[in-house]
Parts: sequence; C-alpha cells; structure tokens
Amino acid sequence: MDPTQNPIQVAVPQPKPNYLLIIISSILGMILLGTIFFLYLQNQKLQKQIINQQTNSTIKVPSPTSIVSSISILPDETANWKTYSSEILSFKYPKEFITDPISSALFSASTTNQKKLSLSLIPEVYGMPCLTKVDTQEFVLDILTASKTFYKFSDNKECDPNEANLKTVGIKFNYMNKNYAFFYYYPLQVDTEETVLFDQILSTFKFAENITEEKDN
Repeated sequence: MDPTQNPIQVAVPQPKPNYLLIIISSILGMILLGTIFFLYLQNQKLQKQIINQQTNSTIKVPSPTSIVSSISILPDETANWKTYSSEILSFKYPKEFITDPISSALFSASTTNQKKLSLSLIPEVYGMPCLTKVDTQEFVLDILTASKTFYKFSDNKECDPNEANLKTVGIKFNYMNKNYAFFYYYPLQVDTEETVLFDQILSTFKFAENITEEKDN
C-alpha cells in the first residue's frame, strides 16, 4: 500500500430533526405568551377598578339639610282666609264669603254667586224635604268621625225654585252630646272644584281640645 495515499473519509450521518419536540415547544411557547397577555389584561382591569373606587370615595354626599332646603314648601291656601271661632270649635273659610248677622244659624255666610255656608244645631230626628241624598261617606273631622252627604234639590212645589239650580254637600257630627250640621250650597255648573273647596274648609276644623292646646302653645 502506498503510504502517501489519502485516507478515505467516511461521512458522518446527520441526526434527523425531532419534529415532535418542535411542535411541543411551539405549543408551550404560545401558551406562555397567552398567559402573559391574560395576566397583563387582568392587571389593567384591576388598576381601573382601584382608580374608580378612589374617585367615588371623593364624591361629596349631600347632607340631609341641603336636600330639605332644596324642596319647595307649598304655600298654605287657607292662610288669608277668615276664621269662625266659638267656645267649642273653629274653622276657616274663604274671604269672599260675607257673614249674615241676622241668620238663626250658628254661622251663615254667602257670596254674590249663590254660594253659601251654614253651621246649625239640629235635633236628633229632623227632615229636609227639599233635599234628596245622592251619596254618603264617612269623614274624619279633626278628632271626630262624621258623615259627609251629597244632596240635590227636589222638585217639591213647597221648595224655593231658586234653589233648584244649587247642589249641596253637608257634614253631620255629634260633639258634646249635641248634633251639628255644616252645609255648603253651590251652583250646579261647578262641581268638582267646589267639593275640593269644601274639603279644604273641613280640614281647618278644630274642636275645643285642639283650640285649647294651640292657645297654650
């Protein structure tokens, strides 16, 4: 053999790439990136919640005093009304009513347009031939439970024909063992607003106990 002859080079086989390892590594890398991104978003959301809580804690809550002061108080429509007062009761009525000093009733007042108020003592049994009941309701009159009745005038020939154009609402009550009737007469043309007015008058009724308390105060 010729000593100068070059040695024969044997090719070393190259290792085959491990595709399974590459795939697993790629999946793990994607999961890691996804986890990092999710944690980032959660951190941003938490920071916003903390900022909102701090902002809300600095908002001033209005005090009860400021709330009350912002509510407008409705004016008392009966403030400028006249007052009827006796030893047993008092009430207010509109100033356009003019009292009748010669009436036999305890109180009588009327206007120029056929409206009339009347307070009278009545017997336990009495009749009103010129009035026909339309409806009766229970009504709380200051400290008493009374009955409020709506009437219409009948066509009885013995009745005053001028009263045929009137309607009536009245309230009857017993106080200190005596029976009283308080009536309001008004034209047929006006109905609802007049019953509201009558209720306003009734709301001002005060009996002896309450009158004494107000004077003491």
